[in-house]
Amino acid sequence: MGNIEGQWHLEHLVEGDGEVAIEWSMTWRDPKSGANRINRGAELFAFRDGLISEVRAYHHGDRSNPQGDLLGFDFSGRGYTTLSDG
Repeated sequence: MGNIEGQWHLEHLVEGDGEVAIEWSMTWRDPKSGANRINRGAELFAFRDGLISEVRAYHHGDRSNPQGDLLGFDFSGRGYTTLSDG
């Protein structure tokens, strides 16, 4: 597999008592087609004694929605990373 030029973008972060939630976007290049792609997800982290004690990760991207976008959400209008950002 070739270099996919993956870049992670932190879109949103919420911090609570002993926990953090993030939304992220990852832009990358498909090694087979060379097409630019973007995946999106969210992760919840729990902390104990200053260390990560739990990670729950959620992401989406399949044939019916290969970008993993939340359908109907204005990612660009809300300032999220998009493929047109370069």
